Amino acid sequence: MNREKIDQYIAELLESHDCVIVPDFGGFVGNYAPATIHPINHRFDPPFRKISFNKLLTHNDGLLAAYAARMEQKKYEEAVSLLKDYVVVLKDELNQSKKLRFDRIGVLHKRSDGSFQFEQLKESSFFGDGFGLEKFFANPIETPQVVKATIEPKAEKPEAELPKPSVIQLKPEATVEETEIEEKKLQEKRKRQYWPAIAAGLAIPIIGYAIWISISTPLFKDTQNFQYSDLNPFVEKVCPEYSSRNHFIEMNTENEPLSLVVDSSSKFIEIFESENRDKTLVISLEEKVENAPQISLPYHVVGGCFGEIANAEGLAEKYRRLGNNASIVEKKGNLYRVSVASYATREKALEALGSVQNEIPNAWILYK
Repeated sequence: MNREKIDQYIAELLESHDCVIVPDFGGFVGNYAPATIHPINHRFDPPFRKISFNKLLTHNDGLLAAYAARMEQKKYEEAVSLLKDYVVVLKDELNQSKKLRFDRIGVLHKRSDGSFQFEQLKESSFFGDGFGLEKFFANPIETPQVVKATIEPKAEKPEAELPKPSVIQLKPEATVEETEIEEKKLQEKRKRQYWPAIAAGLAIPIIGYAIWISISTPLFKDTQNFQYSDLNPFVEKVCPEYSSRNHFIEMNTENEPLSLVVDSSSKFIEIFESENRDKTLVISLEEKVENAPQISLPYHVVGGCFGEIANAEGLAEKYRRLGNNASIVEKKGNLYRVSVASYATREKALEALGSVQNEIPNAWILYK
């Protein structure tokens, strides 16, 4: 059995089968391809049966061998042996010329990287439903532009005047695409008109916040003592309001008389309790310097806020007797804020805050 016969058997099987496998070589696969229109030359190609080659389909399914045995009137084993010889011939020819031609099927090319490329020879018998259909060229279909005519009515003229002919204006009707483009341009124009107002609305609170930070926080004045919590404009340090002065002076209601010892050779006075020498207050006797410059201490340990100034002065006086530079630092609303001690740095104020909170748990630090 020569090679041309087996090529013919493969083509005949492809007319009624979707896949024909050549054992140990590859398989031919047929699929339906719809009609196409070439976008440039306007060529119409009818539907056809597209044949492709798959080199991975090498398993013998018995279809080609059984068909060859029946056509040659031989045993199945003899047909299988003939197919093996046929595959040897195909491989030798493919390695030498790098291509194989199968009658009525196509041409198989072998590339340098070992892959295959198959070019089909369109055979009408592979697709019976497409019998008689041929490719042809047609002129492109152009849709004429629709023109709309409008007639403008003329006002009535006196009988003496001759009527003038009506004027007909022809205006091309806008297409759907042009209308959509115009709508998009109009929407973009409206968006651009709103952007300046949106930008101004966003910039005003940001600028106001920046001014508040520069005035109300130590961000630019004392960067070392700056805390991130200072950036929150909605949080205010709150301390409890005390209405009774006795809360702060009751510890002094039963104080024992103090002993005063003055050493004339020294410039200091020692004040202490008669039975408790550990609680001693030393006062300097140096002369007061007139017009001495006042040093502003920005960090204050606030011990309380009072609605009555007498109560606020009572708390300040109590801590002044203990040797602190206590004072009423400001009036916030209706409350007087009392600083039990003031310091130049935040670190010193934090150190003192711990001891003050032993007596006043709600004490806090004010930067002013």
